Amino acid sequence: MIELSVKKKEKKKTAKDKESTPKEEIHEETGVKTKTKVKKTKEKVTVKKPKETITAVVDKEIEILEKEIENAEIELEKAKTHDAEAQAKEYFQKKYEWISHPWMFSCPPHSKKDHYESWKEDWGNLLLDWAKYFTKHIVGILELTDQYPFYNDEIKRGLSEEDIRSIMEFLIARDLARWISKEETRLRIYWKSLEAWSDIIYEWILEAWAQDSWVITLIDLVRAKQSFSTIPPKELNEIMRIMVKKGYATKVDEKAIEISF
Repeated sequence: MIELSVKKKEKKKTAKDKESTPKEEIHEETGVKTKTKVKKTKEKVTVKKPKETITAVVDKEIEILEKEIENAEIELEKAKTHDAEAQAKEYFQKKYEWISHPWMFSCPPHSKKDHYESWKEDWGNLLLDWAKYFTKHIVGILELTDQYPFYNDEIKRGLSEEDIRSIMEFLIARDLARWISKEETRLRIYWKSLEAWSDIIYEWILEAWAQDSWVITLIDLVRAKQSFSTIPPKELNEIMRIMVKKGYATKVDEKAIEISF
């Protein structure tokens, strides 16, 4: 009978020894006992950190661009000259003669439905025109309370916050605007559709970037200092997708398209 050698002196088993404790086995035909070491191996568990997705990167860039747009709008507001304000007043007074009438700054009773709806429609059209005139894509209720023509300093009359909200809701009901803040105090106003903007941006690219082909990024559109540059970046991204659908461009990635001339 053959046996594997056994150590004369038993040492205190360590954790490592316990892992490799010999296992006694008897051969079926010869009846020979043998001992084999069974080694337990610990599984290594590697935890991979999830890679930042393209969407997450784009979202971060969009946040930066939104801040950039906000700062640009502040600078434009500061740069307004007295002449520009006078020209704006002249434009709105000619087009909307009723803005000099005190009664237009008092919301009619809701019970007088025809008068109430007509009043909202007049102001809604003016708000759309005002946003277009000043290239505003986002407007706030508080911003309008002290802006001409929503406040007329000549007759010392102005719309209340509640009045402005009801005018904004009139536009929302007609798919011409949407709330962009949880508090429903800031409005994205659509005086042009995203479809229309896709054509405008394409024409601008053809004129400004005339080459065999050119890659246009989201950053290019925001920093172009054009009427579309202050459109919310997420919507600019959507406009780029519309351009791809129309065949104006091919997709490079989530934040860039290529225009072929």
